[in-house]
Amino acid sequence: MRYITLTLILNIFLISCSSNAIREITTFDELLDISDSEKKHYLNVNTSEKNKEYIVEYILENDADIVLYSDINKTEIPNDLLTEIIPGFCNSFDKFQEISLVNSIEQNIDVENELIIVFNKNNSELINRLKDKYPKIKSYQISNNDKEEFVKSVLGITNSERRFKLIDRLDPSNNIQHYPRIRKDFSSILFLINSEEAQKLIPYFRNYAVNINYYSKADILYDKYEYKKILDYEDISIPVNPKLFQSPENEAFKIVIEKELISDFLVSFQVLDNGINKIQYNSKISKFTIENSGCINRNPQLWKIKENII
Repeated sequence: MRYITLTLILNIFLISCSSNAIREITTFDELLDISDSEKKHYLNVNTSEKNKEYIVEYILENDADIVLYSDINKTEIPNDLLTEIIPGFCNSFDKFQEISLVNSIEQNIDVENELIIVFNKNNSELINRLKDKYPKIKSYQISNNDKEEFVKSVLGITNSERRFKLIDRLDPSNNIQHYPRIRKDFSSILFLINSEEAQKLIPYFRNYAVNINYYSKADILYDKYEYKKILDYEDISIPVNPKLFQSPENEAFKIVIEKELISDFLVSFQVLDNGINKIQYNSKISKFTIENSGCINRNPQLWKIKENII
């Protein structure tokens, strides 16, 4: 009798878990499977012409039942899809990246003793927040001076070269070969810079500092057109789903991400407009849960750029 009772309890528990499980969808076809096929989705947006073109492209490519119309009540979609909050989401794409990077780094290394941050002035606010939390953090704002000299200064190579010159002056007859050594007080570098700055700086860092863990936001890729060029940054960890690289397009990576952000917004709009309470969507940017209460949080996982993925 006890065995039967335990079995019955277990079955009830499993049925309960099954009924509470969140369904996951990955493609637009899967969205159609759970949607009302007769329902039209009426959407009126106020945004830039570029973003409107992205919306129209999504509708045409997916044959989506979205009707665009004009009315007083408009959904405001920011012109800048990367740094501003898209309706329905808790943060901007840029902020989601920042949170993912900082959380991952904090979990894996001693921030004050193992990390160097190279940043531009646009990321000064984040640096100030990190300094409040980690007063001894090593951070360097990029300058307009010689980029190689900047990199050598950050890595401690400039001091190494100065020491060698002093030694050489003391005994010029010694034919000592000098191999610059980088500082030993770090294991990881975080780049908070844009695509143009990355092209000028990162090759020097990779040349002088091997066997180092590199992290960056996806900003360093935004101006890349050819997907093979992304391999210039091989082994750098970024908070972006590798699925974005599996369908090569002849357009800048920034545009690819912007289109996917619009796609994610429209999918969430259709899900909620269909009255679906809760669902997990595995988009090309990241997984996220859509539900009829509260805003949508992303948790993009870090991915290390690799040739076999691209």
